[in-house]
Amino acid sequence: MVLPTACHYTCKSCNGNLSGNCLACDTATRDIISGSCICKNGYYDDGSSQACLACNTTKCTKCSGSAANCTECLPGTGRSAPPNCTCNAGYYDLGSSCGACHYSCVTCTGNTSSNCLTCDTAIR
Repeated sequence: MVLPTACHYTCKSCNGNLSGNCLACDTATRDIISGSCICKNGYYDDGSSQACLACNTTKCTKCSGSAANCTECLPGTGRSAPPNCTCNAGYYDLGSSCGACHYSCVTCTGNTSSNCLTCDTAIR
């Protein structure tokens, strides 16, 4: 009696135990490319789950290793470079986007002058 071969964790079905031996994937979160189940944009591989896990959708379009480790920031939100995709200077985090600080602030937590963390020293 021949025992069935265990599939690689990324595969739903397979013809071997390597990541490139996949015949089918969890189609909600993975695409099959050349026999490998690759996470779709907006998802990351946690190293053990058949399904990929969602990236932080308020900051990332792509991530790696964890939801908050962005490899590509959500466009049009005023966020700076990965991996943190924090708001650019002069903006504060609104959750799904960034809002402009009061004109007298360099950094802030809101849009009024009382929300300044650092002030623009050129403004008196």
